[in-house]
Amino acid sequence: MGLWRVPLLIGFAGFLLSMLLSSGLPWPGSLQRAASLLGDQWNRMSASDSTESRVVIVDIDEASLKALGSWPWERKALAQLLTQLFETHQVAAVGLDLVLPEPRDLEGDEAIQQLLQAYPLVLSQAFGLGQSQAADAGEVSSRWPQEVELASGTAIAQASGHVGHHAGLNPRCTGHISWLPEDDGVVRRLPLLLRYRDQWHASLSLAVLACMGLLPEKVTMVPRWPAGQILSAGFLDLASDTQGLWSIPYTRSNQAWLSVPAHLAYESREPISALRGAIVLIGSSALGVSDRVATPMAASQAGVVVHAQATAALLDQISQEDPKAQSSWIGVKAWFLVQGLCLLAISFIVVSCRYRRYLSLAMSSAGLAIGLTLSSFMLTDTHQLQLVLGPPIAIACAALASLAWSLRNERQTAGRLRRLFADYVPANVLEHLLAEGSAQPLSPSREHLVVMFVDAVGSTRLARHESPEVFAQKLRGQLDAWTALIHQHGGTLDKYLGDGLMAFWGAPLSTPDDADRALEAALAIQAAAGLSKRIGIASGEALVGDLGTSMRRSYTALGEVVNRAERLQREASADGILLDQALAQSVKRHQVQTCGARLLPGYDGEVETYRPV
Repeated sequence: MGLWRVPLLIGFAGFLLSMLLSSGLPWPGSLQRAASLLGDQWNRMSASDSTESRVVIVDIDEASLKALGSWPWERKALAQLLTQLFETHQVAAVGLDLVLPEPRDLEGDEAIQQLLQAYPLVLSQAFGLGQSQAADAGEVSSRWPQEVELASGTAIAQASGHVGHHAGLNPRCTGHISWLPEDDGVVRRLPLLLRYRDQWHASLSLAVLACMGLLPEKVTMVPRWPAGQILSAGFLDLASDTQGLWSIPYTRSNQAWLSVPAHLAYESREPISALRGAIVLIGSSALGVSDRVATPMAASQAGVVVHAQATAALLDQISQEDPKAQSSWIGVKAWFLVQGLCLLAISFIVVSCRYRRYLSLAMSSAGLAIGLTLSSFMLTDTHQLQLVLGPPIAIACAALASLAWSLRNERQTAGRLRRLFADYVPANVLEHLLAEGSAQPLSPSREHLVVMFVDAVGSTRLARHESPEVFAQKLRGQLDAWTALIHQHGGTLDKYLGDGLMAFWGAPLSTPDDADRALEAALAIQAAAGLSKRIGIASGEALVGDLGTSMRRSYTALGEVVNRAERLQREASADGILLDQALAQSVKRHQVQTCGARLLPGYDGEVETYRPV
């Protein structure tokens, strides 16, 4: 469980972070701005280029101002344009993205009033939101919705100040054209409903549909978990944030909109096919009118496009076979689904971290974060940025934490391996262990080993005839030569034993020819110049690993095979090699012959012994 502890803690912390980020709590400003920019990019990438024929813009553009005069036009000119739209071009409804706060020519105002009563024509009103304070001008009126049912925990945007229509107009349908730009000036949200002077005021897009009779008179607002609320009106279920602001679904590219210059609609005596049966929004792209805003789709475009995007999004929902099916994914279902996907992704990171698949961890975590973000955008309404981006952020943090811990762990393991094995295994074996980076060689485990003992013959006599310094130098040179031969044949030095040594094959790395390697090392030591030596080799199972104490670490082997090899070394003749039966049966590249059964010290029965030919 020890090796799992930290990865599991990182995974648990990452999942908690995912739930926290998508719980509805406010994000830091910089993180929220980054989320908004990513949402803008998604809107631009996913926006449809297909022509939107249900909503058409009649544009008061530069050419129209040149043809019909500078803005504001005489009311009779505006009335004539509206008459043309309804009677000649046979549009379904008209929404005016402009306000008429002052009376002008009486004849034109009277004509507009008659059109307001005869056709689904929606006048606009502007209100101050947030820190903005609109100057009070004109009248405000609202006939839809007639009733709003607010559940506990919901909120409605409160307006301050207004610019409305003049008292000479008495419209059946009105809608507000107010929105709340973000800190970067981009219009991403608007209030579907706002409250002003004890009246409910619907957005222009909702008001147009209501004026066409597509919406009921009653609207309900209920909380939506994890953060926000749902406005329900007939077929519509629209999600907004905790302030009652609806993120506008920018689902159409700028190339998708049909735009008819206002002067062509005004002058044409023949019906314009693009206008027939369409909802028309009248606005202006002319620079002199100053009705331009920044949106996710462009740094500057006509404000009427914002209302066109909103109207098309509402029509999309109404036209579905089950309009509320999509909204059922908003909230609890989507939250749990996305969190479940996040949990799977973090689990994969934990497993990759535990089993040291670091390249897989880095690449897969990036892929999973991007894939989860795209899936979230498709499963939920795109303005749920906390729901959409919280889990991918948590996945990225969990991956970075896992990589940081893994790097630290690898460095510690490499240091331990280098300190422990540098003098005991060949350089290539050490580099392989460091490349693997696993702490597994340090953990005691049962392995099949080939154990060899080498002991110098005549060292006692040499010590009597030489000074301690000379004797030590000669013995060190002899042990260095033997150790080099052991390393050359892939063996691991266990320890020096006075004038001898113990070595083994099979750990920390094992090969199929460990028996032959050990015997080849013994033959090379036997042929080496210097002191005579006795060599014993045995094969069998032993416990091998870091079997030292808290005071001193020691990578060594313990078991009966170790004792057997040491006893064989004692029984060997000077410059002789003695093998046990298990090793004799394992060698493939060398010939051996029996030396008969021997009674080894500490063994009850005789042990078959062999020597190389």
